[in-house]
Amino acid sequence: MKRLHDNQPEISIPDCCSLFGYSKQAYYKREKQLQSELLCEEIILKMVNSLRQDQPVLGGRKLYHILKTKIHPDLDIGRDKFFDLLRDNGLLIRHSRVYRPVTTLSWNRFHKYPNLIKDYDPLSANQLYVADITYVRNVEGRFYYLSLLTDAHSRKIVGWALEDVRSDKSVEYGLGNTSPGKRSDPSFG
Repeated sequence: MKRLHDNQPEISIPDCCSLFGYSKQAYYKREKQLQSELLCEEIILKMVNSLRQDQPVLGGRKLYHILKTKIHPDLDIGRDKFFDLLRDNGLLIRHSRVYRPVTTLSWNRFHKYPNLIKDYDPLSANQLYVADITYVRNVEGRFYYLSLLTDAHSRKIVGWALEDVRSDKSVEYGLGNTSPGKRSDPSFG
């Protein structure tokens, strides 16, 4: 109605209201409500910006909780509208993805061997070794691959290898790092 009145000033606001089936009271009430919402949003944005100066990566949920306690009851805003307001003004924090190295290559080119020890239960130590590869991050943020060779009976680590590139030779290197007194078969390493 305001646009119609602005484009054709000879048509008054009451005439526009009657043309669209609204009362003057409803029109002015809506105008007052829009102005109060804009003022409320402006106050909330100023409060968000002041909080973000102290804590630049403060998330939306924490901001909402903090502002809920500080906001005057007349400036009430719901959670979804608060997030919409942050999104419209570019104030949502974007989380960067954390790099995680690939640890399982189920699509690899290597032959998948059948599980020959499925029902085998070792009765003593040094009968069966089990290999596993995991990754470890150092203090600089680089990843290293740790290959562990474990005795299946005692569940003790009998060999290991640490490398910066994942390789199928790591387990063989782990065999070379086993403690000499713990193995009964001298053919390893």
